[in-house]
Amino acid sequence: MPLIQLLLQQSVPIHLADDAGLTPLHYAAKFGFAELTLALLERDAPIEAKSKAKETPLHVATIPDATAVISHLVQYGANLNAVQHDEETPLMYAAQRDCCSAIALLVKHGASLTRQDSRKNTALHHAASFGHHASAHLLVRHGIDISIRNDSGDTALDIAISKGHTWVADFLKKEADESTF
Repeated sequence: MPLIQLLLQQSVPIHLADDAGLTPLHYAAKFGFAELTLALLERDAPIEAKSKAKETPLHVATIPDATAVISHLVQYGANLNAVQHDEETPLMYAAQRDCCSAIALLVKHGASLTRQDSRKNTALHHAASFGHHASAHLLVRHGIDISIRNDSGDTALDIAISKGHTWVADFLKKEADESTF
């Protein structure tokens, strides 16, 4: 951290982006550097800066063991429902990566469970597509609607079945059966 402090004291431009549109805050978030994230936020780093793929620092922070980074971004007002080029939110990224700690934190702070991407997939569709049982379970426990269909007419259960993710499919089938009573 001393090198980071030295760079920040030397007025290194924290608003500049690289060729991919990533700022220093994106990199700090992407690699889970909580202290650096906080230091950049304290110096007014652009919290809603978007990369060329339209990802915010919160999108790239949805990795395992980055809850401190996510907490800092949320504390400083990051948009929990920001969308990238496919209209995917940080919650959808967390579901794709099976990052339950990020899912829990984002939902706790108000991330939308009903938001759909450009193909009308919810975070649950993403978890089902990747076979992430723990993420699917957590999303359902937080009240996500398992009956939502994407633009192909598929529910998360349909996707889990088509991808051969039996464990997720069995769980969603049980939840669907219980919700009909």
